[in-house]
Amino acid sequence: MDETKKAEQRTKSKTWRYECRLEWKHGKSAELYFNDAKPRFMTGGGPEFGGDAANISPADMLVAALSSCVMSTFAGMAARHGIEFAGYEDRADGEMEVVEGALRFTKVVLRPRVTVKGKDELTKAGEIIQKACASCAIGNSVNFPVTCEPEVYVV
Repeated sequence: MDETKKAEQRTKSKTWRYECRLEWKHGKSAELYFNDAKPRFMTGGGPEFGGDAANISPADMLVAALSSCVMSTFAGMAARHGIEFAGYEDRADGEMEVVEGALRFTKVVLRPRVTVKGKDELTKAGEIIQKACASCAIGNSVNFPVTCEPEVYVV
């Protein structure tokens, strides 16, 4: 059974809830809270929309959500396959534009770089990162293309 089907079976008929609290501070800025274990941060419109450059914008969070979803999916799959990786980084970017009068994301490109400890893990890690890209819950929830351009290296 392939990884996507296994993931579907593990999560079948389960529901998860995610909550946050937002408190407006000034202008286009607010403080975002999750729970006591997670850091608070300022969010709101970025400078391109007349907001503060220090804000982590909703657009920043969407791109980051895609990037971190693929990373955590990869880490879980790698552990299940006994792949020990020595490093993981991603350089993700998204494009937003006006389409039919509405501002929307039109694409996000993820560029994960996985570093493995041995040559014998190269092929398997490459397969797993591709499956992680296809299995990411956030990526499967958006209505624009999410492209994954992974690279796998040996330490």
